[in-house]
Amino acid sequence: MINLLPPDLKSEYKFAGRNSRLLRVLGGFGIGIVGLVVIVAAGFFYLQLSASQYKGQVEDLRQSLNEHNQAEIGKQVQEISGRLKLAVDVLSNQVLYSEFLKQLAVVTPNGVGLTSVNIAEYGGALDITAGATDYESATQLHVNLTDPENGIFENADIVNIGCNPSSTGQYPCVVSIRALFSTDNPFLMINDSKAGAGR
Repeated sequence: MINLLPPDLKSEYKFAGRNSRLLRVLGGFGIGIVGLVVIVAAGFFYLQLSASQYKGQVEDLRQSLNEHNQAEIGKQVQEISGRLKLAVDVLSNQVLYSEFLKQLAVVTPNGVGLTSVNIAEYGGALDITAGATDYESATQLHVNLTDPENGIFENADIVNIGCNPSSTGQYPCVVSIRALFSTDNPFLMINDSKAGAGR
């Protein structure tokens, strides 16, 4: 088929076809960019929504913990742990306390009254606190506790002695002693033969 159109008209048709294809390509790019913007916006909105939901959940959990009084629960746990540690200390020391306290009363001199006997922080020792009528009675308690013939303690150190002459109580002096059990103490359960005799 012979094209008898003038050359100018042929050029116009040719450029019109190219322009039409170019417009279709640009339209496709435009649609793609719009789609990409929509996807990014949707993703951003989803992230914001998720963050808001998680923030709400965290706040709900925090309120729930506060309602259950977390501090009080922690305090109770610490108290239980302290009691458990005390029980473990007593069992690990394996002391026949009923017999031991009788012997401790025997070695306590006149003019001294025991006020407390506590397990020390490290094993095998006791903190003993007593009231005394005077300084000499307080030091006599220390001498009696360290007497090897008693066989109770390997060593005893005076932590503190204080006297208040103006005190109107029966015991104006207070003495604190930390005593370490002797390894052959007859009141230790690990010494089976002696413990059996002590019972």
